[in-house]
Amino acid sequence: MTDHHRNVDSRRTWRYHNTTVRVYDSNPSDVEWLDEFLSPQFEPVNDEPNVSVRIVADAAWFSHTAAQGPVAPETSIAAFIQDERIVELPIWQQHQESVTVYEPDAEVFYILTMRRREVTVLCRPGNSRCRIRAMKIIREIAMARAILDGMHIIHGAAVRVSGKGGIIAGNKGAGKTTLLIYLLQHAVATYMSNDRVMLSLPQDSRWHMRGLPTIAAVTPATIDLFPEIRNRLEASRYRSALTIAECRLNDKPVQPGRKGKYSLTPGQLCTLMNVPAVATSSIDFIVFPQITLEAGGGTVRQLTRGEAEQKLRGCPYGGSHGRILSDLMLRFMAETGGDCRTASTDEAHQRIATAIPCFDFAVGNDAYLSANAARTFSEMVADAVR
Repeated sequence: MTDHHRNVDSRRTWRYHNTTVRVYDSNPSDVEWLDEFLSPQFEPVNDEPNVSVRIVADAAWFSHTAAQGPVAPETSIAAFIQDERIVELPIWQQHQESVTVYEPDAEVFYILTMRRREVTVLCRPGNSRCRIRAMKIIREIAMARAILDGMHIIHGAAVRVSGKGGIIAGNKGAGKTTLLIYLLQHAVATYMSNDRVMLSLPQDSRWHMRGLPTIAAVTPATIDLFPEIRNRLEASRYRSALTIAECRLNDKPVQPGRKGKYSLTPGQLCTLMNVPAVATSSIDFIVFPQITLEAGGGTVRQLTRGEAEQKLRGCPYGGSHGRILSDLMLRFMAETGGDCRTASTDEAHQRIATAIPCFDFAVGNDAYLSANAARTFSEMVADAVR
């Protein structure tokens, strides 16, 4: 077999919280895509990594691995945690210091070698989904390390409004992405994250947050609320598996994906909205959008501590199944020297509800037809956060 640790043309190192990850790839465009996707939340550094990820497109190695088959037909492991489901993948090979799992939908193997603190993402040449799967592994490792170090995750978008940091929280379908796009369109907010936010309480006793980059899934119904943005999107030729520069060479029109949603990288979303992105901020407010289906614009109500705590309990990441970390990530962290204890989520909700002003933002049918709701939102932040 080929020595896949040689002949690497491109490498780059990023830091997220206490995770420093270095990516090796023979295709520089994959590394450029990762850098565009992960920035600015993942900071480029020159430090030595504590985790390495190798992207390998090798037909012979892939075929050799695939021919070995799974260890047993029904043997699988919880590999990735999504808000709606737990992704179980078949275990292909398993040894004391390594495990190989296979993702059939993407035709990608993940080879986790604990002793070397290394993950190899193996695919056939030409598999455009490989770079997205490499991003997913990098992000899940960083998220797991942050949670095991005492950070907390919230299912929500993160923005800065008038210099103050805020979270738009809620379950699937609550209107988080729609409110985010509306605020970005009216130049009210600066982008930080669209789906996952990591929270920490540092030494200065103020809650802080760091965005965790994810693909922005935008429904056609949301885009139709903003005709100017829809026209820009249709002209962009954006594909989440491509860099912005690669999209300029793409001659295919933008189409919703298999789930009926447009998929954008964080960089593509910010470019589409013509807004900058920031990595971290203090947390000065949390807002829960509520679609009323009634006439009118946006109205604000500050929540009591008890109401805020109940709302936070109602929209955790992994809300439909209660899991935050996958068995695969826990195994990798434990066998690479990590502490696999997690902090109490209920305690975090109590502390957040006590320390941070929380609001309901009732969104009427007319809310997004003008800038009035954006002004209401800005006034809410100004009044609550002094």
